[in-house]
Amino acid sequence: MRYERTLSCLLLAVITAACMACSADSVVFSENDAEQQELPAAVNIRIDSALIRPWDPQQELWDDSQKISAQDIEALAAAFDATNPYAKVLGLLAEVPLSHWAPPDPYGHVSVLTDGSWSEPTTLSTPDDNDDNTLAPVFDVTLDSIPLDDDLRVRVTLIDEDDFLSGDDDPIGNIELSSDDIIAALDSGGVVAIATEDQGLGTILFVSISVTPAAETE
Repeated sequence: MRYERTLSCLLLAVITAACMACSADSVVFSENDAEQQELPAAVNIRIDSALIRPWDPQQELWDDSQKISAQDIEALAAAFDATNPYAKVLGLLAEVPLSHWAPPDPYGHVSVLTDGSWSEPTTLSTPDDNDDNTLAPVFDVTLDSIPLDDDLRVRVTLIDEDDFLSGDDDPIGNIELSSDDIIAALDSGGVVAIATEDQGLGTILFVSISVTPAAETE
């Protein structure tokens, strides 16, 4: 397990991630934002980071049995109506000490759907090297030379290490990025936070990626 961090350092990491995501080169895209362009045959997809909802599917804090308040649930839902939901959500989470949320210890993997088949999972992090006590895990894992077509999907799966109440690791959730998401990130030229709160268990709020053309092969 990676060394323990202080709560102040973790909060600083969350705020730093917000600044990166809200820079001029980073935009939260919807499917309709992807512009028509001449596309490369293959791309490199970097899974940069994720942003996790502070509570699990049972509406309890990840590493605490405390129930989340209705006020917190309503505030998070309202944040997605903002002009920049990613910045709004990060601001909401930063309003209180990180210890308030009892955040998880996320690790996980990513798979790619090409030619009708899912690839073997690529590790994002493991229980031995993951970020502990964070809602904003950083991965920085690149999938090289992925064929780009309409059927491309990228599935991210996250797990909470060693739930102290049951002794078992808990699923955080999984989401899928579409070819439109990949094209939008390619067109942006920077790191893009893709909103994913409407998928699966609703626990992975955003996945941040960057996409570049893969080198052509002869």
